[in-house]
Amino acid sequence: MKRSRTIARLDVKGASVVKGVAMDGLRVVGNAHDMATRYYEQGAPELLIVDVVASLYAREPGLAALIACTQDVFVPVTYCGGVRCIEDARDVLRSGADVVGVNTAALARPELLDELCAEFGGSTIALQLDAKRCGDKWRAYADGGRTDSGYDAVEWAREAVARGVGQVLCTSVDRDGTCGGPDLALADALRAWLPVPLIFGGGIASAQHIARTMRYVDGVTVGAALHYSKMTVDELKGQKWNQAHATT
Repeated sequence: MKRSRTIARLDVKGASVVKGVAMDGLRVVGNAHDMATRYYEQGAPELLIVDVVASLYAREPGLAALIACTQDVFVPVTYCGGVRCIEDARDVLRSGADVVGVNTAALARPELLDELCAEFGGSTIALQLDAKRCGDKWRAYADGGRTDSGYDAVEWAREAVARGVGQVLCTSVDRDGTCGGPDLALADALRAWLPVPLIFGGGIASAQHIARTMRYVDGVTVGAALHYSKMTVDELKGQKWNQAHATT
């Protein structure tokens, strides 16, 4: 039986947690350390920390924000944002992350994934996939969901797995921050062949959303719904969405 993972997501810009809609129009919703600590104390099983402007502004990984988020947190943490080389990834791991996600730099130079997986092992490296619908398919976007890479999202995930990544962290750009429900067609398109864990987010805002999404994926990430109190960490943790799964 697969392990279903539920993860609280924090998009950070400096010391702040920010949130927008479709990865645009970012607004501050709280302090990164305070929110990470609160979700941990409430029982969040994992955290995903995403520096949403590091690649856009060609900055190094946001290590200060990562350290602030993890100093009082003792659950698995995945970090994404600004990782361009082995040393960047090593710094992220030394700063409290357990898994490093890579997006923009890998789209520019796919060989980076080979190098990172060879150095740290595939279980430590994830593909961060920001996917935006284009007709009946999806494109992989770089720079925090702002730049069309030209890659088909499903084919890019397939290539990343062939290069050794141990999981795929996919966010639907179109549904991000909307709390309007997940893009299950995207989840299904990826899950149809993906041989590694698929963690999925974008639009999830209820126990029913989680239950439906878990039919396709190995884990979900929830951000806006937690920040805006549309969901609680108790709902994220499992009992209520497992109950919802039995009735959907």
